[in-house]
Amino acid sequence: MPQPGLTLENTIRSMRIIYVALLFTMILYVLMAEALAHHDVHDVHVLWIAFLLTGLMIVGIALLFRIKMLQPAIENLQEKADDQIALARWRAGNILSFVLAESIVLFGFALRFLGGTITQSLPFYIVGVALMLVWWPRRP
Repeated sequence: MPQPGLTLENTIRSMRIIYVALLFTMILYVLMAEALAHHDVHDVHVLWIAFLLTGLMIVGIALLFRIKMLQPAIENLQEKADDQIALARWRAGNILSFVLAESIVLFGFALRFLGGTITQSLPFYIVGVALMLVWWPRRP
């Protein structure tokens, strides 16, 4: 039996469910790291710099995905809402950007478990959650 095509409404609904689930896990990562991380502070300055540079690259890659994948898909969907290829690109671009934002929070999570301080992890938490809040899946 053939599968019905994706609809804009179903895709928006599924993107919002994925969004809420990933945002919720980000908050859980922060709470778990602060509750369970050992509080023996280690010198993780070099690791912090490496995570910071990698995190900046990930933000750049996520922005690139949003520009190269989402913008053309949004433009196509504004002209023709039932364009299956544009809908799939819009969905993939959203999921990729959400996952990349979550990976930034995971850097802060890892730093806490490796002996970093909350001050070192906090920028990763803030940037990851802020990106997610800015990237709420809107109707094209």
